[in-house]
Amino acid sequence: MFMLGRMVALCHVPGQQPAPQAISNVLLACAELRLPVKQADIEGLAAFLLSIDRQRAVKQDYANTAWSLAVLGHLRPAQLELLLDQLFALSVSCRELSGPSLLKDVGLKQLYQALEWLQPPQSASIQQEEAWLKLKGKLGRLGSRPACITDPHPGTQLVCSALTQLSLRFNATPTISGYRTAAVLESIGSGAAIVVAFESKTCLKNKQSRLVGSELFRQQILKRKGELVLLAPPKAGVGAKEVAEYMEPFLTAAAGGYLAAYRL
Repeated sequence: MFMLGRMVALCHVPGQQPAPQAISNVLLACAELRLPVKQADIEGLAAFLLSIDRQRAVKQDYANTAWSLAVLGHLRPAQLELLLDQLFALSVSCRELSGPSLLKDVGLKQLYQALEWLQPPQSASIQQEEAWLKLKGKLGRLGSRPACITDPHPGTQLVCSALTQLSLRFNATPTISGYRTAAVLESIGSGAAIVVAFESKTCLKNKQSRLVGSELFRQQILKRKGELVLLAPPKAGVGAKEVAEYMEPFLTAAAGGYLAAYRL
């Protein structure tokens, strides 16, 4: 992307260096619009933002940057740690430690999603797990994860009724850490959880077949929670029996061919 490379070049030109807000806005646009980016450009902008006097920035600039790097797939633990350090130092300098949170909910939500993106798999080493927990502790100093106020999808109740008809064990939950879902099936054995969610039509206006970055990010996070089954929203007038017949093949495939471990 030419604009991104141009901004990186300006970072080295005295008097023409981009402002922190300009950097975070460009990264946010690249993430949401899923624009092609070069890792070197992303690294360059992030490094420059972290080198700027933090008094020139606002806290949301750092939160936007962390989230954007995660959505773009370029966030590294060391970068998030530096961004958190800058945020905490900026909050201390502004004497905001007495408040219940040092960030607004939108910024905290972005940072917790970025942290979730970096969460190591179960096979990770003890050192990786400890490093991630250290990041989690630093983020906790800035504020707790905002409560999820996501309304359940209108078709959630129908899906739960269909799962009951199929005699499947599930947790009816509208969200997983802030990500909209219909239900989660848990295995009685060692099988992975099956996350049931609805397809989203949140696409780019000029290309309806291309999801926006935040929706693609949502799906990627849900895939880390288990086997993801995306369903088309039920049509008006459809009953639980029809939904059960529609879902069962997808759930069976997600379970590896057998749903016995998920039965009541």
